[in-house]
Amino acid sequence: MILPGLKRSLLSLSPISKPVIRPFWHWLNHVWNEYDTKRIEEVGPNRACAEWLLKCGAQVKFKNWGSYVVDFNKMPPGSFEAFKIEEIKAENACIMARGFEYFNGLKDVKKIKFINCELIDDTSLAKLSYLRGSLKELQLVFLPSVTDVGISYLYLLENLNDLYINYMPKVQDYELAKKLLQEKLPKCNVEFLQKADEIKT
Repeated sequence: MILPGLKRSLLSLSPISKPVIRPFWHWLNHVWNEYDTKRIEEVGPNRACAEWLLKCGAQVKFKNWGSYVVDFNKMPPGSFEAFKIEEIKAENACIMARGFEYFNGLKDVKKIKFINCELIDDTSLAKLSYLRGSLKELQLVFLPSVTDVGISYLYLLENLNDLYINYMPKVQDYELAKKLLQEKLPKCNVEFLQKADEIKT
């Protein structure tokens, strides 16, 4: 994810300079998504996961802590173990599969929204199984790297109550995917749309 001011500066570069930009941001995205076991030992899984998400442009909501936190420097103070991640919202965020390892160990995440995140792929969705014990609501909107294989991993989320999927351009058979999701998750309300309709809030 590129900050607005920096993006304008990058666009002003000469054509000769532009080819260098994509490799740099590709490298930086990998750095931000690096799984740091030492950090987890220092501050616990919830704090470490929140730091990863916020660095990558996502938002987190902690249990018993008001609204979503969007600023890395405004996370709840005090004991790290006192605050558990309850909701996650990632829109235009640069999160990717290697960072999803941070979900391992979280026990309180109930709601997730992934919207227009181009780096989320099939492996990313497979790793959502770390949250299968707590996750109740999941919204996926325009994840251009996810295929039918990635959708199939959602069968593992047996505690889902609400699953909303909208506009997944690499999914080949929407009707079959929707049918299978409804069969595998009989207690879940499944909406699977083919077009980029209005995003459900």
